[in-house]
Amino acid sequence: MRIIEPRPKRARHHHSTDALKRFFLILFILSLILVGVGVWRYLHLSGTHKSSSKITDNKQSAVLATPTPTKTTLKTFTSVQYKSLYDTFAYPSTNEILDPPVITGNSAADQHIRDLAVARGYHLRSTPKSPMPSYEGFTFQQKAVDSYKLLEKAAHDTSIPVTIVAAFRSPEDQRELFMTRMSAAGITPAQVAAGSVDSQVQQLLALTAIPGYSRHHTGYTLDLGCDGYAVFVNSPCYTWLTQNNFEHAKTYGWIPSYPDGATDQGPEPEPWEFVWVGVDVLYQ
Repeated sequence: MRIIEPRPKRARHHHSTDALKRFFLILFILSLILVGVGVWRYLHLSGTHKSSSKITDNKQSAVLATPTPTKTTLKTFTSVQYKSLYDTFAYPSTNEILDPPVITGNSAADQHIRDLAVARGYHLRSTPKSPMPSYEGFTFQQKAVDSYKLLEKAAHDTSIPVTIVAAFRSPEDQRELFMTRMSAAGITPAQVAAGSVDSQVQQLLALTAIPGYSRHHTGYTLDLGCDGYAVFVNSPCYTWLTQNNFEHAKTYGWIPSYPDGATDQGPEPEPWEFVWVGVDVLYQ
């Protein structure tokens, strides 16, 4: 009878250990492969993101670096266009006057004066919202101050002695001025109310605005003078400001308040009066 001897237990243990080693080796290799793939994907995606971000950043930088087109050519205006620009311009930092201020205190006389003034082209204006700075002893709006300083420097650099004669006037100041001139002309409120002195009132309105209707109320209007010259229109300042369709005035944001040739402007044209509208509406 053939006797089959059993395999030694040591040999069976040896084979089991080898199989276990092979299993862990394969598992380790697979882990290395998975880690390598993960690292590759991370580096690849990170590089792609950085490249994309760099491209985006470059595009944004290019957009930011693109210069904004600037207006360099002054517009040319007719007298009527100057008048229209002034009357329609929205003055910053001002409140529109809605209720006409008292003039004489006689309601009938006041209404009659207003009717005559409006027929001449006077309009209710606006007044500053807040206190304004002072320059050379005159009070007016900061934007106008800044622009006037530039105009003044340019004029003085070419020996043009432009000066300020008048700036902001409140409705109260304007009332006092109007009433003083009305009294000096011998006009009484009763006569005005009766309509018996219309020609005299018209003469007064040709030179003086009524309270609430003066362009000086906004704080953006200046009466200019020329040092050493009594008559502004005969001065080098006037010539310098008005030449080439008011080129020098417009360069710094100013236009004539009463352009020669326009009608229904209120008072008679005052060539010494200029109003600030800023350069944005004057360049193209």
